[in-house]
Amino acid sequence: MKKQVTFGAGPHICPGQFLARLEIKILLEEWFARIPGFRLEPGQQIRHLGGVTSGTESFWLEW
Repeated sequence: MKKQVTFGAGPHICPGQFLARLEIKILLEEWFARIPGFRLEPGQQIRHLGGVTSGTESFWLEW
């Protein structure tokens, strides 16, 4: 597993990180089972947001 600090580090580690990872895993498994073919709506660019917890701005998918 890749090291990251999304759930904290050292004494400030998130006690709910294991549940959060499991929830994300289940969400992705169910998404791919139900919606196997999807893509970004044409003409979009994903803008990544930095910081301690990285993410993206909103974007649209089509399937």
